[in-house]
Amino acid sequence: MSIPQSEIPRLSILYHAKRLIPSSKPPLHTPSATLNTRVGLIRSEITKLSLPNGAIVNTTNTSLLNAGGICGAIHNAAGCGLLAECLTLNGCETGDAKITDAYDLACRNVIHAVGPVYWKARRTNEHASLLASCYAASLRLAVENGLDAIAFPAISAGVFGYPSYEAAEVAISTVRDFLEREEQEGGAEGKRLQLVVFCMLESKDEIAYIELLPNYFPPAGDKEDPRKSPERKTPEKKKRISTTTNMPLPLLLPTLKTLPLTLPILIFITNHVYSLHRIHGRSMSPTLPRDMIILAQRHNATAGLRRGQVVLYRSPVDPERVAVKRVVGLEGDVVVVRPVGGGLAGGRVGEAVRVGAGKVWVEGDEGFWSVDSNVYGAIPKALIEAKVTHVVWPPSRAGRVKEDHMGRVGALKYRVPG
Repeated sequence: MSIPQSEIPRLSILYHAKRLIPSSKPPLHTPSATLNTRVGLIRSEITKLSLPNGAIVNTTNTSLLNAGGICGAIHNAAGCGLLAECLTLNGCETGDAKITDAYDLACRNVIHAVGPVYWKARRTNEHASLLASCYAASLRLAVENGLDAIAFPAISAGVFGYPSYEAAEVAISTVRDFLEREEQEGGAEGKRLQLVVFCMLESKDEIAYIELLPNYFPPAGDKEDPRKSPERKTPEKKKRISTTTNMPLPLLLPTLKTLPLTLPILIFITNHVYSLHRIHGRSMSPTLPRDMIILAQRHNATAGLRRGQVVLYRSPVDPERVAVKRVVGLEGDVVVVRPVGGGLAGGRVGEAVRVGAGKVWVEGDEGFWSVDSNVYGAIPKALIEAKVTHVVWPPSRAGRVKEDHMGRVGALKYRVPG
């Protein structure tokens, strides 16, 4: 079921519906009611958007071939004609974009943008400029080809490892600058973009956009600013005991009395013994699909590690990111690099790698979506924060996490004799 262009929520509507809340800080740009009707935000699969005279942006690699993830979904929906045309384009440089027909998609064109691989571009401090260049090149192509709408996914924020908030800030600021220049230059109405859509697939990216959009596209006027809109007054109940809990007051008092004793214990357990986490990505499907809630044991996280155990660790290339993967190889094991993450392992596929001292080799159960040791090598044990022991939600899947997945661990590890 496609989503018509007219039904994609614009920022002005999102402010009115209080889906966007103005920032408490001064905005970075002047409010513009016109621009707020030209920008939209939606959480959806980008292939479901219907843009009759518009384009969806495909986040891809330099080969412009099917790179998995969103790119794979676009190729699957468009049909084999898209791949055939991409083969004639001779690839594309990082930070640039190229345009093709859309074939079986509900839009006129597909714009293929090559975003930076975060940890590679960050070494030369080019990550932000290359990502901004992607968005600018795509916007220019849309205008040059007479399109009136363009929809962007979160370029580079998936398997390419770009942190969601950083990626969103680059995207939003680049789009704001582009649209503002269009307004100032006063181009003909028919030659301007009428709609720029940020189309998010993952909740982590949607949250980043919801928080950052008000900084660059603040509400214009009382109708858009929910802080200035009249609130509906609801009659208060006469017999209200508490506004913070539904517990009867006699039962609440013992709870309040014991809180000073129990709170330190709860804090200690949360910080040092067990913690709950929500799965955000798809790399551990079907064992741990997205939005599942897991229990992780933080105490003695690296003691007695076994092949097949699932661990929670800090990414070696982005310490702010916490990942959940399965231990495939231990110190001294030799593992064979396999293709993951839409081709990010590159020319190392098939190479035999020995796991070094004090390290482990981790992989996602669903390699198609995974960025793991096949990309950045074995990780130091010191980065492991917890062992994932149980699933707690949904109830139908509750129970202990299995220490192997379809026999893959045993099939992929090789022990060096002696």
